[in-house]
Amino acid sequence: MLRFNRQIIPFMKNIFQILFIFCVISISSCDFTKTNIDPNNITEDKLLLNQRLPTLEYFFGNVLASDIPKTVGNTMGQTIYIQGNTGLNTYLYGPADPSKISLWGSSYSRVLFTADQIIKDADSKNAPLYKGISKIIYAVGLANLASIWGDVPYKQLFNIGDFPDPVFDSQESVYDGIQKLLNDAIIDLTNTTSALKPTADDFIFNGDVAKWTKTAYALKARYHLHTIRVRQTSYDLAEAALANALQSNADNCVFKFVAGNPSQTHPLYNERVGTQNTQVDTKFTDLLNAKNDPRLPFYSTVRSSLTTGKRALYGPLYSSKDSYMPVITYEECMFMKAEITMAKSGKAAAESDFKTAIKASLERVCSEKKWTSDSGTTALSIIPITSSILGTFINSQGNIDSLATDADVWKRIFEQKYIAMFLQAETWNDYRRTKKYIPEADGLPILTPRAGNALPRRYNYPSNEINYNKSTPADKGIFATVWWDN
Repeated sequence: MLRFNRQIIPFMKNIFQILFIFCVISISSCDFTKTNIDPNNITEDKLLLNQRLPTLEYFFGNVLASDIPKTVGNTMGQTIYIQGNTGLNTYLYGPADPSKISLWGSSYSRVLFTADQIIKDADSKNAPLYKGISKIIYAVGLANLASIWGDVPYKQLFNIGDFPDPVFDSQESVYDGIQKLLNDAIIDLTNTTSALKPTADDFIFNGDVAKWTKTAYALKARYHLHTIRVRQTSYDLAEAALANALQSNADNCVFKFVAGNPSQTHPLYNERVGTQNTQVDTKFTDLLNAKNDPRLPFYSTVRSSLTTGKRALYGPLYSSKDSYMPVITYEECMFMKAEITMAKSGKAAAESDFKTAIKASLERVCSEKKWTSDSGTTALSIIPITSSILGTFINSQGNIDSLATDADVWKRIFEQKYIAMFLQAETWNDYRRTKKYIPEADGLPILTPRAGNALPRRYNYPSNEINYNKSTPADKGIFATVWWDN
């Protein structure tokens, strides 16, 4: 896409050719600091997969850590432009919006294309484990595109000869494809005859097949819950998947960036110390401050001055050089369980899962590094949350059985999930699909739009796609609903 079948594919092939040559010359310099390949035992088969997987994961991590926070994070009131594209703060989107072009282009030309190449290559190399991991990443990248735009190209991708202008598949059919990708990935990951097995070249799990399998099940649950308004079986299917999903924070699927190389540091570190076009929205930090939420100093460093007023810079959790970015976490699994239990059995039954979700979030976030001063420039130290603070907060926010109405319970559940899922795409997906629970609300949590009376429901198709793919449909605008949002 983005002139995709005409220009990007040859360009990406050249990237991999250059990468191969570069690695042969100097194997240690192309390892993204982790890959460990014996230079005395290099074969083309092994080298290609060992180098493509870390490349894929790095591309994937950058979309999650840069494009998503600046687009979905902005739409959902968690980030805000303080210079540059400030019109995006009030939903002045359009086909030429560079942030959406970047998200679309990076997702297709980097993540999906690279994953597709590994999947195809793995078939001929007897490397089903590489194929399974790549299918999981492909599924997440595709789900981000489909959930954000609705109908998107899928089935005719990466076949320039037959499909120079790939058609836009319906969101419903894309979601079926996502579930198939995850099902197939689970099968691939159970294959014990794999000739090649990822280890240090897998930046996310170091080749831990069990954790990748749990991740696939967790993602199946996530994408089943996207469809609760249009498919009656969604709760049961999600519940069944969660039985095999993440069981603790030790299973969290995250991509961790590297501090030692400026080109591999977390994108929000570069944003915080460099361009500073975006920051955390102070309305979001005010929400946490009002609740005395212990996650606040990890999410944002809030400071004030006479010239700039109150500013909320990105905090140490996601803007240190070696910060990570979540793909899916144990806390999200527990929030999903709480939602399903609430829908099926009511608030009393859901309370335990809900409290576990909050606890998992606090333990994940508050066990990370924290600035030793509010300047956000001094050394970092690990300041673990105390059991007293943990218990007090969980009791203040987690006792949903005492809330008066089901509407109050739903508001509480998704407010806490919104906070826990800071800077992640699921905040917007949750917002749009949860109109099911409180039909008179625009979505959950209850948010005040920065402009007009409603938040956008999708993004415009990017101008590059419109200009170079003849199959691009007429755009319905940012307030049109996607299939599962009807």
